[in-house]
Amino acid sequence: FIQSFAPTSLIYISNITNAPKLLLIDETTVPTQDTNQSYYEITSNGYLAFIRKYVIGIGPWKDTIIPPENNHLGPATDLVARAHALNLQVHPYTFRNENSYLHFNFHQDPYAEYEYWLREIGVDALF
Repeated sequence: FIQSFAPTSLIYISNITNAPKLLLIDETTVPTQDTNQSYYEITSNGYLAFIRKYVIGIGPWKDTIIPPENNHLGPATDLVARAHALNLQVHPYTFRNENSYLHFNFHQDPYAEYEYWLREIGVDALF
């Protein structure tokens, strides 16, 4: 997989290789590295429909899919469903086997977190 936070790099590289590509998506306050677009612009239905011509999926920071509240999972956004509706895979990041990065819901069990994201939220892969 070729992963980038820079949409124009993914568009450029799509003319060079057929390797699968993912648009990485940072937290809601960080614009894209090359086009200075906001999180809300690049996660809009229109933009997802545009970028799917160049990528097989998106790689959003996991806390933008399910924003935490006091280190507990809050309500899930509709980003996964909207991406899947456009036949885009969703590969959220970053999953770490370290207690300081696990929300309290998982009781310090990273495997419970992985299972939750794959089975309950329905993402296609984790990194």
